[in-house]
Amino acid sequence: MDEEGTMERPTRGHDDHTLFEEELVSRLHTTDEVDIETVNARRQPRETTIWVVTDGKDVFIRSVRGAAGVWYREIVTRPDAALRVGGDRIPVRAVPIASGGWDAVSQLFRDKYGRREPASTESMVQPDTLPTTLRLEPR
Repeated sequence: MDEEGTMERPTRGHDDHTLFEEELVSRLHTTDEVDIETVNARRQPRETTIWVVTDGKDVFIRSVRGAAGVWYREIVTRPDAALRVGGDRIPVRAVPIASGGWDAVSQLFRDKYGRREPASTESMVQPDTLPTTLRLEPR
């Protein structure tokens, strides 16, 4: 927010995608779980609790159930979604990332969750989960 209390416009990233505000990225870095709000085939919203990671600039999510995850299938079909962080609803758009970025995101999951949740973290970095890696952008 700026000095007048209005939301600042997101900035553009190095590859010309829109970035979240620094304050939100920092908040997501320290938040263990968020809810992703997707829309099902009947156009009804669904919330699912997921993990979220950030590299300090971009925000990433991944389906622990791989492509079989319901929320993942919904967000691939309708990429406009929302994150619920605390009491805030943040509109997002999910963008698949290229396979070249999967290992770096896996390391972000290991760094954030690996010590507290080693078994669950390893589930997030299995070969069948990697293609479900999505970058979130503000909308």
